[in-house]
Amino acid sequence: MSLPKEHQFNHMYRRFFKKLIRFARDNYIISLFIAIVAFTLFVAAFKYVTAEKTYSYAKVKVSQGLWWASTNKPNIWLANAIKKGDTELSLGGKPLAEILSVRVYPWSLSDQYDIFLNVKLLVDKSSSRGTYTYKRSQLAVGSPVDFEFQNSQYSGTVLALSENPFEEKKSKKIITLYKAFAVPWEYEAIVVSDEYHDREEVVFKILDKKYIPSYSMYSSYGNNYAVESEPKITITVIAEVLVSEIDGMIVFGEEQILKQGSTMRITTPHYAFSNYYIEKIEEPEDVLN
Repeated sequence: MSLPKEHQFNHMYRRFFKKLIRFARDNYIISLFIAIVAFTLFVAAFKYVTAEKTYSYAKVKVSQGLWWASTNKPNIWLANAIKKGDTELSLGGKPLAEILSVRVYPWSLSDQYDIFLNVKLLVDKSSSRGTYTYKRSQLAVGSPVDFEFQNSQYSGTVLALSENPFEEKKSKKIITLYKAFAVPWEYEAIVVSDEYHDREEVVFKILDKKYIPSYSMYSSYGNNYAVESEPKITITVIAEVLVSEIDGMIVFGEEQILKQGSTMRITTPHYAFSNYYIEKIEEPEDVLN
């Protein structure tokens, strides 16, 4: 006499379940691997279902992606390849990242650059955790981020995140730069009205220059800092700079802090300022009026 279909199904189910338990017990390594994969897929699916698609804004410094790694800075070929308005698209053609601004600053006297981007990103927002994920990687200050635009691919480090577009609050300052024991050709190379444009706006402009002779000086060890056959001069340059004021500090070029006694890294089309110290930082109305 045959069993009802319901009993047959229950019997088959129990047999299958017993075989499954026996397989898991005899092959515990494979079972553990399957469990880990299943759990990972479950967590990923849960994050995908619960995450909210939204746009976030990020300031990014182009680099190898890890802020603590000592890597070469970008060269001119990469700086020229990065364009304002570049858009990264998903496989479905949806915009993932859009470059809103590009600011480029020469690094010291080398042929390398600091490149800063203002980027609009399509992210997954976790309301419960308050985090953002871009292309399956969590975003935070200091985290790496990868871009794959049509004409260029590179990594960067996140400097700041915001739910709203960044407000660029910049102001002008007048700085006095000086260099002792310079040679005459340096003074001749400096061009009044010469300026540096960071691809968004003019951030440095020479207003005036002057010089006085530098005299020989001897240290306690007898080192001669100026040789009689090589006339030396002290150069003073007055320049207008565009800066941000962050926590009481004057910041030029997104991360270069300006203060009296420190050097300034800047070049213009005609001259690279090397070993120039900041003598004064003043408000324009206090100098130009």
